[in-house]
Amino acid sequence: MITKPLAERKLTMKNEKEATTELKLLLEDMAKRGIKIKNKANSWFKLGPRFTTTLGKTIFVPKDWDTYSDLDKLSTLVHENIHIHQYSKFTVPGFLFLYLLCFFPIGLAFFRYLFERQAYLVGYKKILEYRITAKSMLINNGVEQMCKGNYGYAWIFPKAVRKWFEKNLG
Repeated sequence: MITKPLAERKLTMKNEKEATTELKLLLEDMAKRGIKIKNKANSWFKLGPRFTTTLGKTIFVPKDWDTYSDLDKLSTLVHENIHIHQYSKFTVPGFLFLYLLCFFPIGLAFFRYLFERQAYLVGYKKILEYRITAKSMLINNGVEQMCKGNYGYAWIFPKAVRKWFEKNLG
């Protein structure tokens, strides 16, 4: 779940065009794989209206999705695409059990932490392909996402989260 401000808004024309092209290719690939993108404003799924959420092969995007830049959309969709792969690896019931209940729903949600950090890493790397963005800003966001309320305090060890992102973002 990448929020709009992370990718910032000022792309060069060349990068904006490349992000648009890559986004179109990703959307075509996702459609071929039966992945649907639905706006929460027009959907039964309303949980977390500001966030993008994936359930099985459906990605539910916030009602303001159309205002996102193509890079914001691209970084969000590569993140959610990781969750789709995780769903296919563990099955929908298996993924949901691991994500929501194992080991503890709050504070030490080990699999939620593993699943989300993998997805955030891919989204952050996509942002860095297109923008000179301070890695520290992305790392700080990763620590906040993993250790605060957005994911039910999935992990309570911010120093460990920071160290992992620093190592894996290069």
